[in-house]
Amino acid sequence: MRTLVVSAVNVVIHPHSSERYIELIRDIFNLRREIPVHGNENLIMRSMQISSDQRWVQGEIAKFTKIQGSDDWFNLQTLEKAEKNELRQIRIPEELRPNLASFSYLFDVAQHMFIFERRHLNKSLSQRMVHTYLSRITEDKMLQEKYSSISVSYVSSEDSVGRVLDMPRLKRVEIIIIKPNPDDLDGLEAEVKERLGRMRAKKMILDYEAMPNTSLKLDDEATKYTRVASRNGEVRSTGKDKNGATIHRSTRDHPLEKSLRYDPDERHRPHVFRSAALRILGEVARDKSKE
Repeated sequence: MRTLVVSAVNVVIHPHSSERYIELIRDIFNLRREIPVHGNENLIMRSMQISSDQRWVQGEIAKFTKIQGSDDWFNLQTLEKAEKNELRQIRIPEELRPNLASFSYLFDVAQHMFIFERRHLNKSLSQRMVHTYLSRITEDKMLQEKYSSISVSYVSSEDSVGRVLDMPRLKRVEIIIIKPNPDDLDGLEAEVKERLGRMRAKKMILDYEAMPNTSLKLDDEATKYTRVASRNGEVRSTGKDKNGATIHRSTRDHPLEKSLRYDPDERHRPHVFRSAALRILGEVARDKSKE
């Protein structure tokens, strides 16, 4: 048996339409640009395909190592730094990159959710890496001019807010909400979208700080805002543990993930990924319906 884990981030553009979301993913792919996401690890979108009903865009993201020419090399035989004459023997074509790992992605146009393989076998791709990749590549001048406003946000697990707020003494809570934009929103997310739209704002930040020698207790309205932020932004908290030490927490540290175990002799990896992606979409939809 094998285990495949998927996760997700949100991608939001304003103004928006299904066609513009598809066009955005196509433009990202056509840039063919590698983006550093952690140390020497880089990501690039290596393929994309639009579904016949235009509900999804899917393809693969490649993760690889970019060797920095200025870095020192190590000689395993002498246990010393490699000499210049040894380095002259190294000839790696500029277009080649080592340590390739490929991960499937599925972008759901309606919910503007970018779902990707988080882990499979011994290969992994963190939510933070994908967030960094999409955030940095959408800073491209051409994309900024064409789409005006592009935001990428973390999608956190259903219990992330509770874990972030659960501390002996809660001193401060920051709720950051990036403007949602699906047309079929209802409840609080629709209110947030409408309110930010009226003010021509792309995000809202609520900052609560406890009175001296007390602990914050969020009311029902603030608690609802934290749930919206867990899907469209971030919730941060600061407080004290039982020993009085300061602690900081964030919903970023609790990504939404879905795991599926499967028999590779009976099911193919792409089909398992699709099933896991659909489960994430269903889970987010159910979470919204509770509000």
